[in-house]
Amino acid sequence: MTLGLILSSSDFFIVNETDPSSHPATRWSGGVTGSACLNSTLSDPITNANFYSRMFTSTNANECFGGYLVKESVDGGIYSSSLGTSKAYSMRAWLRVYNGYGNQADHCGVGLAFMAQSEDYITHGSDVRFYHLGGYTLQFSGMKQDNSAGDAARPHLYIGTNEVSGTINGSFPPIECSGGTGGSGTKYSLDEWHRVRFDMIPVGGSGVTLNAYTSSAGDVASGQEVWEKVGSTWVNSTDAIYIDPSLQDIGMGFYAWKDGAGDDDDTLYIDQFEILVQDI
Repeated sequence: MTLGLILSSSDFFIVNETDPSSHPATRWSGGVTGSACLNSTLSDPITNANFYSRMFTSTNANECFGGYLVKESVDGGIYSSSLGTSKAYSMRAWLRVYNGYGNQADHCGVGLAFMAQSEDYITHGSDVRFYHLGGYTLQFSGMKQDNSAGDAARPHLYIGTNEVSGTINGSFPPIECSGGTGGSGTKYSLDEWHRVRFDMIPVGGSGVTLNAYTSSAGDVASGQEVWEKVGSTWVNSTDAIYIDPSLQDIGMGFYAWKDGAGDDDDTLYIDQFEILVQDI
């Protein structure tokens, strides 16, 4: 696979930068792209990544949502618009959720997204369905993408397949991944880094396979992970949730959200975000 280097905030198109529902990304402390966090200041810091991670925390308990999709200008546009079925994609990132009270991991989340819409995006209240991008998503949160009960105390990994932002097809509920901290269960630890991978593999025009992985190798450099599959699903081209890869205004990247019911110190982190691409 070929690594696509994405190193600057200028490489991302920001979804929900302006939000008429008053939940814009501008409410993140530090601005629409959050703020830099020196890894060495965190407990259990990463030593084999960058000195700084990206941190998303709000200035108050109000709602925030931001989607960060790779611009068409990056690497010849292979990450956005009219993706076709000739390439497989693999996104990787370190993800982390912090809550000072230790019991409200269901009021915030961070995730990776394929086939995400890049048009204007509107959030509504504290319903988590409106706090993630439509498309194929891998969410790290105590709450599922369809707003069904998750786990208030601990984040989990969920694969979501909602065609349109804020629109849920009840026949295709989120898939809860395994591989929780320590290699058992579905619960992941708060305030610790987790290396996560999300693959999208088209199978001609018949559908797409989505696979989720975590690494058991600990704090290692990119490329040295020991990947273990923790979740998978198949989206058939005849399914209502299938997204035509030839569409314009679709892309891939990551997102972070916080609803108004959480605490002021709810914080999401992402580091060493990268995309690998392979011809198929």
